[in-house]
Amino acid sequence: MVGRDGSDDAVVLMESPTQISNSRSSLRARHGRWLTAFLTAVVLGMLAVAPTAAASQNLVPGCSGVNIRMGTSTSSPIAVKLGLSATLTVTGSVSGSRWGTSCPTWKSGSSWYTITAINGQPVASLYGVAQVYGATGVLTAPVGGGSLAQTPTLPPAPDVAAPATPAPTPTDIPASAPAAAPAAPASPAPVAQSVTTYVPGCSGVNFRTGTSTSSTIKAKLSPPTTLTVSGTVNGSSWRATCPTSTSGSRWYVISAINGQSVSALHGVSALYVATGVVAATTVVAAPAIATPEAPATPTPAPTPAPTPDQVAVAPALAAPAPAALAGLVLVPACDGVNLRASASTSAPIKVKLAINSSVGVAGTVTNASWSAACPTAKSGSTWYQVTSVNGQAVSTLYGVSAIYAATGVLTSPTTPSSSGVTTLGTSTVFYGRGYGHGVGLSQYGALGRAQAGQSAAEILAHYYANTTIGSMPLDLPIRVLLLDNFVPSSTKPLLIYGRGGTWTVSGVGLELPADARLQLFPADPAQPAGRLVIDTTDAQVLFDGPAPSDFRVVPSSDATTIQLFSKPTTNDLFRGTLRVIASGSTVDVVNELPLESYLRGVVPGEMPTSWPLEARIAQTIAARSYAANHLVAGGTFDVYDDTRSQVYLGVRREHPEADAVVASSAGQVLLSGASIVNAMFHSSDGGATEDNENVFVSSTGARIAGPVGYLRGSSDRDPSGVSFDAAAPFATWQTGAYSAAQLSAIFASDARTNVGTLTALDLRNRGVSGRLISVTLIGSLGTRTVSGTVFAAAFNAGKPSTDARMRGTLVDVAPIP
Repeated sequence: MVGRDGSDDAVVLMESPTQISNSRSSLRARHGRWLTAFLTAVVLGMLAVAPTAAASQNLVPGCSGVNIRMGTSTSSPIAVKLGLSATLTVTGSVSGSRWGTSCPTWKSGSSWYTITAINGQPVASLYGVAQVYGATGVLTAPVGGGSLAQTPTLPPAPDVAAPATPAPTPTDIPASAPAAAPAAPASPAPVAQSVTTYVPGCSGVNFRTGTSTSSTIKAKLSPPTTLTVSGTVNGSSWRATCPTSTSGSRWYVISAINGQSVSALHGVSALYVATGVVAATTVVAAPAIATPEAPATPTPAPTPAPTPDQVAVAPALAAPAPAALAGLVLVPACDGVNLRASASTSAPIKVKLAINSSVGVAGTVTNASWSAACPTAKSGSTWYQVTSVNGQAVSTLYGVSAIYAATGVLTSPTTPSSSGVTTLGTSTVFYGRGYGHGVGLSQYGALGRAQAGQSAAEILAHYYANTTIGSMPLDLPIRVLLLDNFVPSSTKPLLIYGRGGTWTVSGVGLELPADARLQLFPADPAQPAGRLVIDTTDAQVLFDGPAPSDFRVVPSSDATTIQLFSKPTTNDLFRGTLRVIASGSTVDVVNELPLESYLRGVVPGEMPTSWPLEARIAQTIAARSYAANHLVAGGTFDVYDDTRSQVYLGVRREHPEADAVVASSAGQVLLSGASIVNAMFHSSDGGATEDNENVFVSSTGARIAGPVGYLRGSSDRDPSGVSFDAAAPFATWQTGAYSAAQLSAIFASDARTNVGTLTALDLRNRGVSGRLISVTLIGSLGTRTVSGTVFAAAFNAGKPSTDARMRGTLVDVAPIP
């Protein structure tokens, strides 16, 4: 996802949407979207009860809009919302948190189904986990038994880049005492023990090249992966909470994963894992990650107090035709507002709304009396006719044209454009919509538009105004920066392998065999230019001499790929040539390859291959246009391999479905006049995109970029007012509640936003979408004005690490319709 609009940890100034500079700027990856929340849910989900075994069976949703979640809780992330045509493969059930639903009739419980396939596709391939969960009350046996369909109703969120400061994974939390120096993998003598099969004790366990939490991670593994352990060694200290809190300095030596040797998988004799995060057992149930059903309700109190519209005053009456209020958007006046199947307090509850929800209202009807204390005592007999909830049509969610809410428990929202100067009260919550900078194509918006029947051309025409689809040469090369300022050492040289076929190194007159290894050591008195060593898998040295300052690693055929083993990620295998450039004590590595081959490693990393074809075609053309727009004549590289440009994951993430879209659209780009456009894109826009000059501003919010004709902000909602990105995990979001003292401390931690005791915020300077261009903080030390991105960055950096983040700058102190 293109954007340079900050990571999950900080939102920083974004560059003007012109050609990318080759300078190593401080621009960080964009909001890391869904992945951080997902990984957190995975860790939390490890506490779920092991599933009750059951014969595999096919079930179907009991109503439309059923939530399938990543864990056994109604607060867990939603993996997918299912329509009535979906079919699920269920293998058992587990106990989790309580749920309540009116799907199709009212019920509640705490038992959840474990789901291993949706519409015939394993959830492992859809979402990267062994199972997802659905409340037992919202799934039912199909009429006549049913059979598995072949296409999932809704795919997972697009991949995102890891945040600049990733959340600690099981072996990543150092012990309180200083860690010992990293031990080289082969140095300690392993303690003899019989080879045993182990499994990870939780999801996302790190397997490293050495016995230190600072060693390179070569694999992140989850149950039910099987591991062959050949011994243990002493290494640096580690601490983990996987599956329970533990610490130590002992590491397992892993020689095989799922029966395949690590030498074949990763080119090393062994990998290492902290002993506390794996267990000697056969199969461990995948971590219970979050999962609800349909609308969640709180666990009932023994004698529940009446909820906002629940005190019946008169029997239900026949509802007359509604008074028209089409297009009105309202929000709950308090938490826990009931929306019912008809205009009566005795009608089934279809959903209970949280304070951050919003509803679309088509009119009012007069019917049964109600009374409420939300937020103050009132009564009446007029009901709102509600046609959408949180941007999704109730016909899709519940299979009816409207549901109903007492008029006294809904109120008008505070809109971003009219929020004005906000004096901080006893508690402040920030509410937002969308994820990312909001310029250009919204990936989840493209999903919604494709599901509504729009073609790729129609999708692109909306997000890039007044552009046309043209063509470019198919043989254009691109240069991708893979490794920046790597510092090799005598114990950790730069490592490169040739895989699958022969390869060569410029300046070394040899045809090198598959799996041969290149090591680049730093300069020393004996080798002032550095030392280059190339050897085979059986330790036969093929070359040992001075290292050139600039050389290329070149495949001899299309069958050969190059593994940049020193890249600290499992996505380290690439097509094309690797150029190695040494400068002083650091090394850069640049991947040079055809642009069409590059896209094979981009498209499946930016949009799931299970999404509708037209959305994926639009994404592919946008990605190709962005890449072509950023080709430069000078310098050493054109684009980054991360979200500073667009995510490029190489060979390991290539997928036949994505390859087919790249091939079928080969050479197609977006043109503005005769020029290829800078086709920026982001995860979700919250219902509207933004003008480029309102996003790419200075740190104080001053506009520094000129308007770009094809990057204009506009509404991104269907004719009924529902946002096309309504399926996005962060279509709407909110932070926790903070006192004025807490907010003062949060913003005081950043010099740019420190105003002493914070008393008020001026949130009036907004763009066409409602996104904050700048924010003025008012406090005891005066005022400071910063950009919306700096404001979000300061909040995210200063808040408690476990609290929810700001996901973008479409944010206010009241729910945004």
